[in-house]
Amino acid sequence: MLNKNKWLSICIATYNRSELLKRLYDSIISENCKGIEMIIVNDGSTDETEKMIINWIDEKKVDINYYSQINKGRSSALRKTILNAKGKYSIIMDDDDYFIKGALKRIKKSIIKSERSKYKNNKLAGICFLCLSENGEVILDNFPNNHHISNFYKLRNLENINGDKKEIVKSFILKENIFPYFMNEKRVVTSTLWNKVSYNYNCLCFNDAIVVKRYIKGGMSDSLLSLKAKSPNYQIEDSIVAINFPRKYSTIKTFKFSAILWKYRIFGGRFNLNRIIRNRLPIVILSLPFGFILYVFDYIKLMSSNKLTE
Repeated sequence: MLNKNKWLSICIATYNRSELLKRLYDSIISENCKGIEMIIVNDGSTDETEKMIINWIDEKKVDINYYSQINKGRSSALRKTILNAKGKYSIIMDDDDYFIKGALKRIKKSIIKSERSKYKNNKLAGICFLCLSENGEVILDNFPNNHHISNFYKLRNLENINGDKKEIVKSFILKENIFPYFMNEKRVVTSTLWNKVSYNYNCLCFNDAIVVKRYIKGGMSDSLLSLKAKSPNYQIEDSIVAINFPRKYSTIKTFKFSAILWKYRIFGGRFNLNRIIRNRLPIVILSLPFGFILYVFDYIKLMSSNKLTE
């Protein structure tokens, strides 16, 4: 149940990142912003994570809802953070990222702006911002203009706006469109969530950066190919959601997602063609040979690095 006194839930899944997580915590409490909660799921960390979070709870500088579980992977932990969010809006934060100075106040101001009557007919799920790299540069593309109205699928696949972005979405919408849980698979694709939200909702985009994203060696980004191969059903789910996008779509992009669908089917995932909407089915079937080629390339890379058997 949502809490009317909370306007933002910061959803964080973490695993053995205590030092990095502290930077995120410090960036949150530095603004002394009211009406915020941190939802933290500790995915079986063996470092000082739990001790540190308990100390934060005792400090009472920000409301923290803390959950601990055996190591199941980011998919399970992230899902739990979203389902337990009580704020009106939610933002997903990786445990190695942090807010820039003034970001939370900027988010609140932008949410208020998005809720004005002038945007009432745009059916907004929420808002979207830019991200910075550690050297202070915007990660790849800006939006076409400030206050750009689009949706998360269209931004990536039709407008070709690349690079990490930061979404703030109404919590009830995230919960309605939450990705499924696949046991023993750790690598969820968050675009599954954003693309599903795009079926029915738009977003308001701002050319302001609010987050610094860090890509830590040894993290999830560093071993992405292996994690994807070992989580084939999450990759398949992401592809199906993109293929079935109900509004305007790109044939080329649909073909690409279809090839990826088959690649992860060969890696051991499962799906039924009945889940594909009828007018996209021919594209999916024609992409099968290309999916096999993608599988072979990835398989060779994984075997050469011994990551498929780790």
